[in-house]
Amino acid sequence: VKVFSDSETGEEFQDYDRAAGPIGQQLIMNYCFGHPESSLLLFPLGSHVGLINHDEKPNAYITWSRIKDNGLPNQHKYQDDTVQELAKVDKIVVVMKVVALREIAEDEEITIDYGKEWVDAWETYMKHWEAIAAK
Repeated sequence: VKVFSDSETGEEFQDYDRAAGPIGQQLIMNYCFGHPESSLLLFPLGSHVGLINHDEKPNAYITWSRIKDNGLPNQHKYQDDTVQELAKVDKIVVVMKVVALREIAEDEEITIDYGKEWVDAWETYMKHWEAIAAK
């Protein structure tokens, strides 16, 4: 994703200054949830999601939220929409939650299993990175 600086309009809800060009880039795919049979990627929002890491023996998992969990139900009518249709939705319609598989200690990291596809991609990336770093 391209990163832009804020425009200097002084308005409360500023737009980004696209005319000045990007000031950097960020790979957000590592933070997204997806499925191999779909082009849709879900980018999680919340203060805790950046603290959850991978482990092949996780202590938590991700699942769909229900209305009794937090008052924000999944609106299942959107589950069969295309990516193009979902891009036009301007409200929260997909809510996920993190569920502990066992008691998690106060100082213990929360982990989920990212899946074999992620592990394979990460190992390929690291081999490529190590080759570049060795030069």
